[in-house]
Amino acid sequence: YELRDYTEYFSNLIGSTISSKKLDRVDISFSFKDKQKLECDRQRKSNCTKDGWVRSSMNWRGEKYKIKLRAKGDRDLHRKSFNEMSFKVDIRGNKRFNGLEEFSIQLPVIRNYTIEAFVANTLQKEKIVSPRHFYVRLFINGEYVGVRHIEEGFSRELIEYSKKRYGPIFSLEETLGDVYENATFDLHDRRKWGDLNIGLPAQALSILNASKSNHQIFDKYFDKKKWATYMAMLDVTKLFHGTVPKSVKFYLNPTTGLIEPIFFDGHYGAGIFDNYHLSDILNNYKEPPDCRWTCPNLYFYQMMFGTGDKVKK
Repeated sequence: YELRDYTEYFSNLIGSTISSKKLDRVDISFSFKDKQKLECDRQRKSNCTKDGWVRSSMNWRGEKYKIKLRAKGDRDLHRKSFNEMSFKVDIRGNKRFNGLEEFSIQLPVIRNYTIEAFVANTLQKEKIVSPRHFYVRLFINGEYVGVRHIEEGFSRELIEYSKKRYGPIFSLEETLGDVYENATFDLHDRRKWGDLNIGLPAQALSILNASKSNHQIFDKYFDKKKWATYMAMLDVTKLFHGTVPKSVKFYLNPTTGLIEPIFFDGHYGAGIFDNYHLSDILNNYKEPPDCRWTCPNLYFYQMMFGTGDKVKK
């Protein structure tokens, strides 16, 4: 190796160290009693508090925020130890953390380091609603626990940051099934919307439920250009996990009256898809392709793409 190779190596190493120090510091503090509650929920013990939320405080850039937080995540990776656990956080009051009211704090590996953030930023440029992502140095009760990935939640701030009117956001209630045509839809921010049976939530829910048995509902009441862009982007980046109904969120845009996708949980690497693209769904296979967990939702994809005999170009 030449001397400049070593020089470049140590320069990059030093630069990485310095840049990590430039990340904002975020401090979260809570009592020993609340720490025990969070630890109980992290371990999924049966005798934990009912909802797992604890009230706490957070400091960022000299500002103090009242927050509530709880353990989050289904995978064991979210709950390896207390200092590595993932949190769901809500701001209490009118202050906003870098523009966010609801967000997750998690290890960068949870969202594939920068892959999820890269795709979210790219989709935002295509006018697809996507959460904001950034990174901080996290301290818990004064102890540094490492770099963390901040991911925006599904709230009014997410929609308005995308320069759209706030409308209802639905997701699949996974505990009741994750196959689209048998799905039950759950409304985000239910308390803020009030009665589910009136206004925009009722309109969105009616469209979604009707689409479970009638492909033509998609053609009429879904934003086809937005869904085409969304699926194409996740196909080319192999984030197929983000295309399944349990991952993508369904937003009714009050201005257009159409259902749009919201990007979530691309989960790169969840399955091997070296010889697979979403267009394979159009082919009339005697045996299905190696499509992993996309196959059970054949109806959902054909609702958008059609079939080999009748392609929706």
